[in-house]
Amino acid sequence: GLGMAVEVFNSKGESVTGEKGELVCTRPFPVQPVKFWNDPDGVKYHRAYFAKWPNTWVHGDYAEATPDGGLVIHGRSDAILNPKG
Repeated sequence: GLGMAVEVFNSKGESVTGEKGELVCTRPFPVQPVKFWNDPDGVKYHRAYFAKWPNTWVHGDYAEATPDGGLVIHGRSDAILNPKG
C-alpha cells in the first residue's frame, strides 16, 4: 500500500513471501484510524487490530507477498465483516 509498511506474517508472526498469511502493517500509516466511537478505553480498537502481535496492525485479510513485491489478496482471515469494529 502507498505509504504503508505492508508485510505478510505466518502464524508465528514471521514475515513471509510466497505463502498465504495475515496481511499486516508494521508501522503507523497516514489513514490509520486512531480509535473507535463509543470505545473510550480503546479495548475494542486494540482487540480488532493489535491483539495478535505487539505494535502490528492486523488487517483481517489473508494475503500472499509475491517475490516481485506484489500482493495477492485471498480474502478475510476472520470470515467476519463487522461494521461496528
